[in-house]
Amino acid sequence: MKNPITGIINPTGEPDSGKTWFAFSSGASPERTAFIDDDVKGSAIVEEIKASGHSIGFYRNLVKESRGMRELDFHNLCLNIIEEIQPGKYDVLIWDTWTRFENSFHPVVASNPSRFKQFYSSMGSIKGAEQWNASFDYEASILSQLTEKAPLVILTSHLKKDMSKRDVAESKKPLVQKSRMRVWLRHSPDTPEPTGLVLKRLSKAIVTENGMKPINVTHRKIHPFTWENLLKYWENPVGNVSPESDGQLTEFELSILDGILTKDQKDVLRLAVIEAERERQENEAIVSAVSKKPLEEQLNGEFPVVPKTWIEFLSQAMNSFGMTAININETLDVGLDKLQKMNTGELEELWQTLSSKNQK
Repeated sequence: MKNPITGIINPTGEPDSGKTWFAFSSGASPERTAFIDDDVKGSAIVEEIKASGHSIGFYRNLVKESRGMRELDFHNLCLNIIEEIQPGKYDVLIWDTWTRFENSFHPVVASNPSRFKQFYSSMGSIKGAEQWNASFDYEASILSQLTEKAPLVILTSHLKKDMSKRDVAESKKPLVQKSRMRVWLRHSPDTPEPTGLVLKRLSKAIVTENGMKPINVTHRKIHPFTWENLLKYWENPVGNVSPESDGQLTEFELSILDGILTKDQKDVLRLAVIEAERERQENEAIVSAVSKKPLEEQLNGEFPVVPKTWIEFLSQAMNSFGMTAININETLDVGLDKLQKMNTGELEELWQTLSSKNQK
């Protein structure tokens, strides 16, 4: 029986927590598996499968084939490999790990911007943000292509440290948005099989007397995290029912899912700040054109007003002092959640305090 779960699944998590074996145990036979290997241990798995008398239907070793390549050549190699995969021939497509290919999209856009967008802002910081957005759109289009190659696509990613030294999934915005399910694998204390912390919950549509509606398939924690367990949930979705004891999150696990500022939130925040800055600079340019005075003369190298919204506050802090939300929290002991709730007067007072500290 074919796996009924389709779409993109993104396993991430601790080293040696079972991400690769989870990808290979979806139920597809080796012969119906396409495997793009960009992890040094992948070839050992392929050899184990050969020793059992089977062979991978489609296998490419990126570690070996791309040795000495720079990012643009590596990107083109990956595109050629994707082109070689015949649609409908495989039940699962595994890319382990997706990170290196994902990191090549922005260099490709930066090397030839006009290929992806006809007009860019003349302002450097805005143009850079537009190129990032173009690279996200480009990656999203490639992710869509992968789903045309196989019904189930599993793209693994590792963890990395963010600016506050917290572990975060090394996944960019397109993979976060396009994935049907994202799960953080952790070592289990009582079994070799991993525990799964669900970053993005799998859902399915059910038909009721009132029409179709989506329903959550799993809880936020799955123990153990195996395909056997996941398929049981698929057949018997949990909906909004509270989890039993083994599905309850520990304090540490809760901090992974509901941290002060997750990687996904940082991506959204960064783009929001850039968008606010773009609008601000465009408005200033209009004022400059109307008054016939140079923009530099109007601003005198400074922001014309004290920030009145939390987005303006972060934008100005980033541009004036090179500070992020994390730096502001460290300097003023004001977290993002508190900053968002401040009124104009409180923001003005906080801005004066921040300015004073940066002038010392």
